Amino acid sequence: MNPRRRPLVIGITGNIAAGKSTVMRLLADRGATTIDMDLVTRDALHSNGAGFGPVVERFGRGILDDTGEIDRARLGRMVFADPANLRDLEQILHPIVGGIGRALVEEADTDVVVIEAIKMLEGGRSRELCDQIWVVASDEALQLARLQETRGMSEQDGLARLANQSSQEWKIQQADRVITNTGSMQDLERQVDELWPSVIKAESS
Repeated sequence: MNPRRRPLVIGITGNIAAGKSTVMRLLADRGATTIDMDLVTRDALHSNGAGFGPVVERFGRGILDDTGEIDRARLGRMVFADPANLRDLEQILHPIVGGIGRALVEEADTDVVVIEAIKMLEGGRSRELCDQIWVVASDEALQLARLQETRGMSEQDGLARLANQSSQEWKIQQADRVITNTGSMQDLERQVDELWPSVIKAESS
C-alpha cells in the first residue's frame, strides 16, 4: 500500500484585519483543510495548554482574569506596548504553536491545507510547512475601521496593533501570490477563483 501523498500547503498571511480569515474561509469552501494559527495559539494559552505556564511565569499572574485564565486583551496591551515583551511572547509560543501546526497538517485528509498566520514570515514555525505563501493586502484605514467595528478596539489600540507589524510591502515581496482586499466580497471571491485552478494544478503535478 502506497503512503498517502503529502498535501499541498498554502500559507495565508498579511497584516492585522487585512482579510486573511475571509480568504481562508473561501478556500475552505473550495475543499481545503484550514488551520487558523490564532485559534491554535488561543488553545495553547488556555489553562490546560502548553503555553500557559511559561507565559504566566514570564508575564506574571496579573495577566489572569477572575477565572484563572489568561486575559488576552490584558496580555495584548502589555506586549504591544513593549517590543521586548512581544519578542519574549513570540519566543515562548512559536515553537509550541509550530509543533501543533505540523501535527495538524499531518492529520489532514484533503489534498490542500491552508494555514493562516499573521507572523508567518517573521520567524514563526508555520512558514517551513508551506509550499506557497499568499499575502492578503489591504489599506491601513480600512484595517483600522475593521478593528474598531469587528473587534471593538479603540482607535488608539488599533493604531498600536497596526504599528507593531512588519510592513505590508515587505510581506508582498516574499509572496507567491497577492490578494488585494480593498473592494467588495465579490471582488475577493473573484481573485480566489482565479487562483484556485493553479492550486489544483500544483497539487496534482
